[in-house]
Amino acid sequence: MATVHLLGSMRNWKRILGFTLLEFLVAGGLTVAIATAAIVGVNAVLDHKRNETVKPKLILEASGVLEAIGRDFDSKCTSLGNLLCREQSYPLQYFLTQGPVTNYPSLMFFINSAEGPQLLCYTLGRLPSVIGGDATATSPCGLFKSIKDATSSATIWQNESIIDLHTAFTGSDVANLAHLISESVVLLEVHLVKLQSDGISLNYLNTDAQLIKINGGKGVLGVTDIELKDLAFVEITIGVLAQSQHKEYFSLANNLRKAFLEKNGVRLSRLLPLRM
Repeated sequence: MATVHLLGSMRNWKRILGFTLLEFLVAGGLTVAIATAAIVGVNAVLDHKRNETVKPKLILEASGVLEAIGRDFDSKCTSLGNLLCREQSYPLQYFLTQGPVTNYPSLMFFINSAEGPQLLCYTLGRLPSVIGGDATATSPCGLFKSIKDATSSATIWQNESIIDLHTAFTGSDVANLAHLISESVVLLEVHLVKLQSDGISLNYLNTDAQLIKINGGKGVLGVTDIELKDLAFVEITIGVLAQSQHKEYFSLANNLRKAFLEKNGVRLSRLLPLRM
């Protein structure tokens, strides 16, 4: 009888122990799941908090950059002869990949100064190595502003062989620390905008960033000639991102960058009146 009782006790002990191990395994699995969910939740909160902290600063920087471009655009050289006489006029050009810094967008136009017309170039480019840039395709980049003096600009303007303004600049001259105005800008786009027949609604001729050339009473968008008489605005769009996220941004495919920028950075636009 004692032996039977002992065996029965061992069975009960094994059953209880088995149940306890199962319970422990289930509880352990739940703990891991809860911990994983907690980590994901904490990371989401940290991302949100980081964006809350960084984005206001990026908005201020983006606004300042657009304000600076807007001031220059307000002093853009104009010519009525551009429309009335088809004479040579002060051009405006935007290149997406063929700018002074290869594979980075650039915007060029002439501005007035006390000394005479000056050719201005805004371009994206890799940051100098002293502030985090490198030679890779995913290097952090920034926005640079370079100006040709009045003497050089007058020669460029009067030389009809100058078809593309970016040839007046070299990448190494433009993309250096002396010309850097923002080390956070990762996107520069230019869009042409017409007024609809109601005089209020806007018609965007390009929502992507195509080649733009406006000169001598003629306009080209991509490879298509455009009418200039109804053009009302040029829209400047910039995207600003913390430098620590540039490499991740540029490692993404082009179609994924917009969502990444909207989540982590700032994208701002400004309409500027277009005067020929």
